[in-house]
Amino acid sequence: MRLFLGIDVGEEARGVLGASIEQLRRRAPDAKWVPSENLHATLVFLGWIEEERLDSLRRTLDEVGARHPSATLRVAGGGTFGTKKRPRVLFAALEGEVERVARMQADLESAMTAFGYQPEKRPYHPHVTLARARDPRGDAALATCVEPLADLPRLPVSASEIVLYQSTLQRSGARYSALHRARLTAPA
Repeated sequence: MRLFLGIDVGEEARGVLGASIEQLRRRAPDAKWVPSENLHATLVFLGWIEEERLDSLRRTLDEVGARHPSATLRVAGGGTFGTKKRPRVLFAALEGEVERVARMQADLESAMTAFGYQPEKRPYHPHVTLARARDPRGDAALATCVEPLADLPRLPVSASEIVLYQSTLQRSGARYSALHRARLTAPA
């Protein structure tokens, strides 16, 4: 099973970000845009995990969730990853209690090593990916999409659970489905 861990951004943010994607799509028509139903903030991308390890993974996620309080985030403009002239990724930024989310994400990375995960070398920055360049060298048109994201409303995103998502690859693109939700339950 192809799995990853994330934060569900909620219906309101998903709707507004989805509408923004539809407007921005014209600026970067060659980019691969994320369908609104797939919008989320990734915590850890696990990759391929054997289905027989799913129960153990769920228990581990519940244990990590019990050690961390929920966090209040909000959409805050956007940006890109990659070079300024040819970015590879366009994202909506998240601000607020990002330190809480970063601590939880670091704990998740550590716990996921038991499942073969190799922790990232880069620091974690919570964000919602909106589009990716199809060309591995990047897409200059994605750079033109950042400025309009500054006008996004500061929508709330509640980081109250760790969602275990399955990514099913199809001809039309990946489809994400939630397999488990581990509540963040530690007192703030």
